[in-house]
Amino acid sequence: MSSKTSMVHLALDLGGTRIKLGLLHAGQLLISQSLPANSHQGLRPNLERIESAVDQMIQKIVFDSFADSVSVSGVSMAIPGVVDSEQEEVKSINDKYVDVREMNLPAWVQRAWDAPLILENDARMAGFGEWQLGAGQKVRNMVMVTLGTGIGTCAIVDGHMLRGSHHVAGNLGGHLPLERHGPPCNCLANGCGERLASTWSLPEWVPTLPGFSTSALAQIKSLDYKAIFNAANQGDGLAQDVVSQSLDIWSHVLFQLISAYDPEIIVLGGGISQAAENLAEQLHQRLPKTLWIDPQKVRIVPAYHPSSAALFGGHWLLSQGR
Repeated sequence: MSSKTSMVHLALDLGGTRIKLGLLHAGQLLISQSLPANSHQGLRPNLERIESAVDQMIQKIVFDSFADSVSVSGVSMAIPGVVDSEQEEVKSINDKYVDVREMNLPAWVQRAWDAPLILENDARMAGFGEWQLGAGQKVRNMVMVTLGTGIGTCAIVDGHMLRGSHHVAGNLGGHLPLERHGPPCNCLANGCGERLASTWSLPEWVPTLPGFSTSALAQIKSLDYKAIFNAANQGDGLAQDVVSQSLDIWSHVLFQLISAYDPEIIVLGGGISQAAENLAEQLHQRLPKTLWIDPQKVRIVPAYHPSSAALFGGHWLLSQGR
């Protein structure tokens, strides 16, 4: 970066648990930070905290001599909902950041940083990051699955990111029902993959399992997959059962996506993918066999940017003038 005013992109990723922020330049993540999301309270209470965090990151870049001064030339925002990126509108959102539909986000960004805004669904934003600047480079057919608070998916087919008539194409892989009479999901369907095996759903079903009261899991205040993987590695039988059940669910989610989109590769991202050892290999071994598509010919690979793919995706889109 030059000694003059340097232009950077600000990327925001609104996760269910954390809000991630990053400043990027020329394909590099210069600095990042995350904030507690408190997503059930909406986005508006976070705006001042986001602005303050960005100011701190800019000051740190200047202090570390990356530049004499730094200016934000564009802002990207990854949102966990149905997004019309052309109209810069959030069409619908479920259970978190419910106030974004009534907010004028471009006006906020213009006021705060005097910069344009790109809005995109969070799974697609992560997919752009891995497709253009990560594990999916030079690939024309790719599915990305983000395993975290929920299950996010997107699909690139013949070199194009799928969007569809109602802006949901490729995005609902985690909400395809696997059990017709399964438990209700917050999307109002029954037996979705996300309801059966995602971080947010763990407190709803793990404590109901036989043997929970005598398991090490009963001592964990906030159940997440990192804690469950650790307990399983230490020999806790119930934790091992939860891991096995979750692997089965995730492998069937992947199988549905393979059947729908016929990708060359599936890229795995998100916090769960980081917490589990050899997750890609374990899921590959559990994929059902089929006459129509041999899943063994589909590569499953870890993301290059498992916790920051959406930041890189936003940076790439801004670089393209999108």
